[in-house]
Amino acid sequence: SAVPSPHVSVRSLLLSDDPAQQTRIGIWAVGTISYVLYSLIQALQVSLGLMDLRESNLLIAAMLSSTVCSYAVYRSGLNHRIGDASLTYAQVVLGLAFGLWSYAITGAARGAVLMIIMSSVVYGVFSLRPAQARRMTLGTLGALALVMLWRSHADPEGYPPAVETVHFLFAAVVMTVITRLSVHLSHLRAKLGRQARELKEAMEQLRLLATRDELTQIHNRRHMTELMTIQCRQQERSRAPLCVALLDIDLFKRINDTWGHHAGDVVLQRFARVAGEALRASDLLCRWGGEEFLVMFPDTPTEQAALALARLHAQLREVRIDDLPPDERITFSAGLTAVQPGEAIEAATERADQAMYRAKTGGRNQTVVG
Repeated sequence: SAVPSPHVSVRSLLLSDDPAQQTRIGIWAVGTISYVLYSLIQALQVSLGLMDLRESNLLIAAMLSSTVCSYAVYRSGLNHRIGDASLTYAQVVLGLAFGLWSYAITGAARGAVLMIIMSSVVYGVFSLRPAQARRMTLGTLGALALVMLWRSHADPEGYPPAVETVHFLFAAVVMTVITRLSVHLSHLRAKLGRQARELKEAMEQLRLLATRDELTQIHNRRHMTELMTIQCRQQERSRAPLCVALLDIDLFKRINDTWGHHAGDVVLQRFARVAGEALRASDLLCRWGGEEFLVMFPDTPTEQAALALARLHAQLREVRIDDLPPDERITFSAGLTAVQPGEAIEAATERADQAMYRAKTGGRNQTVVG
C-alpha cells in the first residue's frame, strides 16, 4: 500500500516551521502591506493628476518586486547565510530608497512623502546598532539633499529651492533628534541587559549559597536534608537499599590549634575534594557541620557502602597537605548504617552518629557499621 504523505499545513508551507523565520516573515508581511498601501495612494495621486502614470508604475513595480524577492530569500533560508539574518539593514535601505524615489516624482504632494521617509528612519534607528543608525541617518540626509538639488535644478517651478531648503531643514532636525533618541535608548537597553545578567548571576550565587557549603563547595546540611527526604521517599516506593554514613576528620582540633585555622580550612577542602572523587556520582556528599561530613548511598547495600568508605580511607593515605608536616595524614572515623524502609531519616542519622562515636573511641581511622 502507498505510504501516506505527511500532513503539511498552509501556515507551515507559507511561513516555515522555524519560529525565528516565522517572526521575520511576519515583519516582512507588515512591510509588504505598507508598500501596498503606498501603491494605492500613488494610484490615487495619478488619478488626481498629481503624478505621472509611468513613473508611478515603475516605482510600484520596484516596491512589489523587492517584497517578492525578500520573501523568496526568507523562505529559501538564504538569509541564514548572511550576517544579518533578519535583513534589517537591507530592508531599511530599500525603504529609504523607495521613499526618496517617491519624493522625486510626487511633485506638489511630496511633503507628505517626507513622513514615509521619516517612518523608515524611525524603524531603522530603533532596529539597528547605534553606529549603523548614525550612518543611515547621514546617508539619508545626503541622498535627500542630492534629490532636492537635482529636482530644484531640473524643475524649479515644481520644486522651488526655497521650499526644498525648508523641507531639508525640517528633515535634518527630525532625523537628528530621532537618532539621538535611538542612541540613548540603545544605551539604556545595554544597561538593562547588563543589569539583567548581573541579577541572573546574583540569583545563581544566592542559589549556590542556599545549597552549597561556602568553604568546600559541596552540599550544605540544609540542602542535604531535603535531598535525603526525597531519597527516603523513593526508597519507600522502590524498596531499594539505602545507606547513610557520618564521617568525622580525626584530631581536627589539634590541626587547628597546632597549624592554624588556614591549615584546617585546607584540610576540609582537600577532604571534600578527595571524597567527591572517591565516591560515585550518584552518592550524595555534604558538609554536615564543622569537621563532620555526611554521605548518602542510594541503591547501595551496606557492604558496598563500606567498600566505598574503605576506598576513601586508602586514597587519603596518599594525600599530602602543604600546610602540614610531610608525615601528617588526613584520617577519618565513620559510622555507617542502612536506612530501613519507612524509617525517619533522623533516626538513621542518629544511628550512624552513634556508630561514628564507636569508631572514634575504638581507635579512629576506621568505619563502624551500626
